[in-house]
Amino acid sequence: MNERHPASKIFSAALAAALAVGPTPLWAQMNARAVSAPAVTAVPGAAGAASLAAPAANVGLTPTLAAPGSVLPTPSLSGLSIVAANVPVAAAPAAAAALSGSIAGPAAQAAVGPAAAAVETVTVAGKPVPNAFINGTSPYNKPPAKGLSAVLGAITKSLSFGRTSAMFTGGAVGFRPEEAAPQDRDGVRLDPKPSLPQQTESPGLSWDKVQLPGVQPRRTLLQRFGITASPAGPVALPGNPTDAAGVESALRRLIQATPSEYGGVASAQLATVIAHRVAGQSGLADTIYVNFKQLHNGVTVDGTFLGFTVKIIDGKAVVIGSSANLFPWLDVDTFGRFDDRAILERAATRLGHTTASPDDFNDQGVKLMHLEGQWRAVRLMMSKAKTLVAAVDINTGQTFAWDARHSLNVSGNVSGRAIADGPIESGVPSPMAVGHVEIVASNGRKYFADYEGRFTVEGEGDAPVKLTVKLSGRYAAVSDQERKDLVVTVTAKPGEELRVVFNPAGKDENALAQMNAYIHTTAVHEFLTKHGISLTTLDKPMPVKVNIDDECNAYYTPYSPSLNFFKSSARCANSSYNDVAQHEYGHALDDAAHGGIKNGGLSEAIGDMLAMMLTGQPIIGRGFLKGGNPDYIRTGENKYQYRSRDEVHAQGQAGGGFVWKLRKSFVAALGEVEGVALTNALILPAILASNRDIPAFINSVLLRDIGADGVAPHYQQIAAAAAAHGIKVAEPKPGQIAPTGGYVQAENWWSPIISGLWSAWQTAAQVMSGPRNAPADDKPASGRWDI
Repeated sequence: MNERHPASKIFSAALAAALAVGPTPLWAQMNARAVSAPAVTAVPGAAGAASLAAPAANVGLTPTLAAPGSVLPTPSLSGLSIVAANVPVAAAPAAAAALSGSIAGPAAQAAVGPAAAAVETVTVAGKPVPNAFINGTSPYNKPPAKGLSAVLGAITKSLSFGRTSAMFTGGAVGFRPEEAAPQDRDGVRLDPKPSLPQQTESPGLSWDKVQLPGVQPRRTLLQRFGITASPAGPVALPGNPTDAAGVESALRRLIQATPSEYGGVASAQLATVIAHRVAGQSGLADTIYVNFKQLHNGVTVDGTFLGFTVKIIDGKAVVIGSSANLFPWLDVDTFGRFDDRAILERAATRLGHTTASPDDFNDQGVKLMHLEGQWRAVRLMMSKAKTLVAAVDINTGQTFAWDARHSLNVSGNVSGRAIADGPIESGVPSPMAVGHVEIVASNGRKYFADYEGRFTVEGEGDAPVKLTVKLSGRYAAVSDQERKDLVVTVTAKPGEELRVVFNPAGKDENALAQMNAYIHTTAVHEFLTKHGISLTTLDKPMPVKVNIDDECNAYYTPYSPSLNFFKSSARCANSSYNDVAQHEYGHALDDAAHGGIKNGGLSEAIGDMLAMMLTGQPIIGRGFLKGGNPDYIRTGENKYQYRSRDEVHAQGQAGGGFVWKLRKSFVAALGEVEGVALTNALILPAILASNRDIPAFINSVLLRDIGADGVAPHYQQIAAAAAAHGIKVAEPKPGQIAPTGGYVQAENWWSPIISGLWSAWQTAAQVMSGPRNAPADDKPASGRWDI
């Protein structure tokens, strides 16, 4: 959405002034995305307001106060009231302070006006807050607004144009969207899933920053007079570490030495999600991705991240990009008032368990989550029987529940008959290797086959050895929900070549579903490992459930990761086949790389792009819908135009379409082998970066393409594939400090205004008409992540 259009800004400014008497000024909700951080210094935590009066000392990575998951303020607006480098606080114009007083958050508010440091209260997102808040004390809670304030607040909220980013760590990732999102399941009323807070609820820090190698650009006239920050080059990590562990340690030292540059969160309060090196392929430089998540008193803060992209250039580790969603001012009791038994009883009651037995749940421990408008320390209890999550507030006892499933939006050898490509009904069973499967000998020893299904068993003299083989191995463990698990038992004799064959007839749907699930799940892991993507979380058996007594879907579950596939029906094929399994594994990859699925649209795109790269064709879920026209779920050959407020599966079309179109352009220019190799080398590592949405992912692809000279040789192809889905990227220049993307959504500038006004009118009418005659537990639906 082109929210930077002058007409859009004028309109927004007028509305902001008109609604200033309301509880939530418009500028707290409506921020145009600017991926380059303005030349400001935000001093969080104990640094306090007093230090803001001095000139900004560091201008390299200057975080911008903004609501995580939403958009950053435009440089032109935030630059008016937040102190630019080398400009004293007293110089900030009063008019500008009035305009952007709701954007910046506590630290920036303290900087507005010459006497800011002396006042007892400051305004944070339109609310008076004790000045002690600046120094790290508790966030505020406000009573519900009434009357005119409620109406104005509802209008303002509607004018946010849907920019509330859900944290999908607790939702279900599905293969296809449901016709109607359920409000209950198995007799349990569902609550809304955790979501990132609005800035008016909890101020945070958010940025996307790129620092490219190459010749430094000439300083602008404003930079020469010190009005804006002078450009700073990429950060070379001291000690020249070139391995992932060394880079992670160096980054922690860098964060500890310059905390204000990286959000004011101490290194000790950051947990490492991944530190992974991807070797340079197809002419690209080696890249190391390091992702952290924020801790509060040692407890994970859900939805947070601090990610770095580091390239090895001329033997040096150079930080060329970072991004973050952080909440430095949290003040939540993480010790709680309830013991284990009380928490278990509340979880059991909320999820309808007849007993409060620990055996009924997978205890996921304590996390900080944003639920019903505030941060809470909750104990997550996942029902084994219902795949529902109960989140028990350890301080109040209040318990929330939501669906935990992530669904698809749609010498010897071991082999078996399975469907290599496409659904069971239309495919032809053929012999396929059963790789990495576990083999248990009668003497108690265990062995694993290699990826080609080959294995060697140690005998005991001339005595035969009995072997038992199930569809369980290094990277997948299949369980059939109809209780017909495939098991092969054979006797091996010394000197004989042994063949272990699953499903020799190859016609039964139940058996084919089990074979497909194991073979294709293992194949995805092998594909990722081959391309340098090896994550500890995925290097263990993934539970895979097949022939579930349901129809028309498949899903992935977080917390206790698993892939789940449904039986066939009159409407849909059995969902255990390659397209679907590859998509679902994409959710698992996203979850493992980032410590939780942060953006639903991007996660759907990752699933689709993984399936397209593995199958070499653009259609996801071929033949899934029996008799449908079309009979598939999605295709990379789509013309969808990206909008951040759309449903997640719709958004995913932009990411999948971008990858497919980029692959086509590379193949056309370089040939099949080189074109596919370049696509894989660019796309797969970019998934590991801390990407907040699909445009950010495209920006990471561009970063992956940049060489030691600061130039992206494949920029034209990347820009064209992005533009096909309404996403613009700017060409990187050597030494450029601003993010390469500068990405904006290519929508008509008037579209968000019209839709926002219509939504505001409807919301205001609802508020003025009074409360609905609905039960007290009437909650928004929490739908699953479906195909």
